[in-house]
Amino acid sequence: MNKNLFFLNKYNNSKNIRFDSFYNSLLVADSRNLKVFVETGTSRGKTKFFFINRFNWKDGMSTIIFAEYVKYKNGKLFSCDLSKKNISNAIRFTKNFKTNINFVVSSSEDFLKTFSEKINLLYLDTGDMTPIEDTAQLHLREAKIIVDILTPVVKAWGSDTGIEVANTGIQIHGGMGFIEESGAPQLLRDARITSIYEGTNGIQANDLVFRKIIIDKGKGLKAIIKIMVNSLSKISSNQDPQFKKMKIKFEVALKALEDATEWILTSQKENPCEVAAGAVPYLRLLGLVCGGWLLIRGASLAAKKSNINKIDYSFFKKKLISAQFFCDHFIIQVKSLARTVTNGGKITDSVSSSDF
Repeated sequence: MNKNLFFLNKYNNSKNIRFDSFYNSLLVADSRNLKVFVETGTSRGKTKFFFINRFNWKDGMSTIIFAEYVKYKNGKLFSCDLSKKNISNAIRFTKNFKTNINFVVSSSEDFLKTFSEKINLLYLDTGDMTPIEDTAQLHLREAKIIVDILTPVVKAWGSDTGIEVANTGIQIHGGMGFIEESGAPQLLRDARITSIYEGTNGIQANDLVFRKIIIDKGKGLKAIIKIMVNSLSKISSNQDPQFKKMKIKFEVALKALEDATEWILTSQKENPCEVAAGAVPYLRLLGLVCGGWLLIRGASLAAKKSNINKIDYSFFKKKLISAQFFCDHFIIQVKSLARTVTNGGKITDSVSSSDF
């Protein structure tokens, strides 16, 4: 056994059939200095008779094992469970590690939707009496909360952007002969088909609005926004002053996204046609916000690496320029796109089929 994890010896019991899985996971976690753990489904830990000092091996002991590990790493364990009784019991048998644990009474799905910190290790567990099929579906929902929302955005906004870039690339070559010789037109023709594959981008936009945002009541998107805000709040003001300017522009865009989303949620029952008319600009709006967030975050991380290692400043500079360009040319479009989402449907809804 790894000498750093010697304290796990007491949990190595033949009745604890999950011990090897926990131990091997913690070996990896220790080697990578991972400190933030989340578990859904708090273990009971001991029998109900607390005057009997005996572990409940069948329960797996995840909470107490993780708790002792995060105390050793000076980290944090977040443990959620629907049962207040389970939480109460867990607090009693992990009292030696209480400063490193945060217990939450919540369903795992709701908890993960609103959790904004970076997770180093996620342990998904459910009640012993839950059917295997139901458990699998629950885990799938938990893992795909954010992915489901961003899938149509990645497909549609990504392919639209590819078409836009390929089209722009043609403009520098001059006349027809020069263009064809360059091969650039073929890139545009190849890119053009991507907006049709896997569902047209218009359909993807409606999928985003009606099946992802409205059905979910905006909870998943609010979780994504919270992650963005949390990560950008960590960007130091001591970094390049351009970061402050980019963050101001991004905050304006983020407010526009929140306003457009709220309008969709409040208008979808009475004015579904107007909401549908704004689906395509809404998808582009969300794509631009996500793209800006990742570019600013990437530039910030590159800056930190450059400062720590005192090397590869040119890489950071390129990242910074890319983020600046995106904010100056694209992020500023978000506010007008939000207005199109909230107001553009009124005129389209006034047109009837007989007008064509």
